[in-house]
Amino acid sequence: MTFFGQIASDPLSILFIMISLLNVYYALRVGGNIRQRWSELQREPLRQWQKRLIDQAAFFLGIPLGVIVHELAHAVAIWLFGGQIIDAGYGFYWGYVVPVGFFTPDQDWIISLAGTIGSLIYGVVVWLLFKRIRHSSYQYFGWRVLRVHLIYSLVFYPVFTLVTFVGDWRVIYNFSATPLLSGITLAVHLGTLVLFYWADRQGVFEMPAFESLVAQEEFKALETKAAANPHDLTLQLQLVEAYRTHGEKNKASKQLWAFLKANPKSAEGYLQSAALKAQNKRQVPKGARDDAARALSLGLSRPAANAYA
Repeated sequence: MTFFGQIASDPLSILFIMISLLNVYYALRVGGNIRQRWSELQREPLRQWQKRLIDQAAFFLGIPLGVIVHELAHAVAIWLFGGQIIDAGYGFYWGYVVPVGFFTPDQDWIISLAGTIGSLIYGVVVWLLFKRIRHSSYQYFGWRVLRVHLIYSLVFYPVFTLVTFVGDWRVIYNFSATPLLSGITLAVHLGTLVLFYWADRQGVFEMPAFESLVAQEEFKALETKAAANPHDLTLQLQLVEAYRTHGEKNKASKQLWAFLKANPKSAEGYLQSAALKAQNKRQVPKGARDDAARALSLGLSRPAANAYA
């Protein structure tokens, strides 16, 4: 296996190498930051700066090993069908294997799909390993690696193949050669995408961040109290705000959607919706402005809420 493979003269190969080198640069920076702040990363509770660093690590440090697993899965499938590998390349964030041998269309389909299955298994294994460690930083890293590889395998790589006509999904979705297998793949692919989207919107891959252990305990107490008093509107909105301010935006959206469905005339509810839509935005989006205007028209009781709207 060559380090970057055979550097081809076509622009796409050169682009891959340039992007890979840029990602390696960022990976080294992320690795350096982790090394410098390793002792701080071991401390509870999970903080916002830790989450940002772990998000970067899940991509820049998690993907290179995943690429090896992806290409190795291709290689195993090739060997199982009696083929050989005459060339292979690895560029940290991309790779390839070139087989030789006679393969039926069904075998080509399996060989091509094997890489994606390998990537998904890698993401699940990392998640399972890190979720067993009783520390928020490790658990969050496991969740984010899983999410990155779900997006890579189910969204990015298929779209990349569709746009560039390069990659495994040309063979996986070759309906003229493997109509039944490609059709089954499409059904499973779409179903998995829907499930992933639903889980993501439910906040499955999120974890809250706190500035102190006291804040963490207060948050847990609020969750317990809100669950025990589902009809207490004040508590439910406090929980929405807590999810939002502690970095669980999707959970906040889910909680708020349920609240507004039951209380469509709540001015405070629409103010929370405006805050969610405007969070971390350089410019306030139109949806946030509309929700703030609706909150004002419904009547906000607190002067501070009026001023914020």
